[in-house]
Order: sequence, then C-alpha cells, then structure tokens
Amino acid sequence: PGAYARVIQPGTVTAGDPVQYLATGAAYPTVAELYALYLSRVRPVTQLQRGLEAPIGERARLAFEYWLDKAL
Repeated sequence: PGAYARVIQPGTVTAGDPVQYLATGAAYPTVAELYALYLSRVRPVTQLQRGLEAPIGERARLAFEYWLDKAL
C-alpha cells in the first residue's frame, strides 16, 4: 500500500498537471492499517470506528459501516 488520493473536485487531470498534497492534523489510520483491517477476518469495533473517522473511499466506507453494524 502507498498513498491514497481522493477526488475533491471532479475534472480532467493529464500527465504533468500539478497536484497538491493537503496534510491534516488528524491522527487517521495509515493506508496500511486500513488495508489490513479491510482484508482481515477479525475486525475490532474500535478499529472500524477509527477507520470510519478517516476520509476513506466510498466502497471501503460502505464495507466498514456494514461490518460495524454486524458487530454491534
């Protein structure tokens, strides 16, 4: 796993276009931690909740919400 990029504003990007990295002050899980949780068979509620606090993709968010609902 590496960096995660999220589209904030739809548009066209071509090779050579500048991109901007926006750091947050939040202590989000790392991409590696999120992947490990996504692929794990054991998903602790606290880790799912922490993952849902992060700006994650829609598919992962739906999966985490589903697993959290099942766990509660």
